[in-house]
Amino acid sequence: MKKICVLSAVFLTLAGCLKTEPPIDIETYDRRGSYGSNYIEIVITATTDVVEVIDVIVHRGNCKHASNHLPRELNFGESISIKLSGQCSAKQVDVITDLDDWTWQY
Repeated sequence: MKKICVLSAVFLTLAGCLKTEPPIDIETYDRRGSYGSNYIEIVITATTDVVEVIDVIVHRGNCKHASNHLPRELNFGESISIKLSGQCSAKQVDVITDLDDWTWQY
């Protein structure tokens, strides 16, 4: 019985270490520029009081973005927008924050 209690305590401790809800929300949009060129826009919105977005990696690093506003601290409800040009698809978006790393797949 003592072993079961010890194992239960270890399990509950480890379960508490698992990731919870992400501190950000991600939305992607297909856009058309003023000259007819297509691009993808990624909008990152804070869903916690304060979070620092350190980096955004799109399509496992195969899509480059010219984001000169990273790292950036966001308060609840604030957003940043990142634009991808060229023949990029945002099948996977990894967001590195000061709280943890988060991955979205589409």
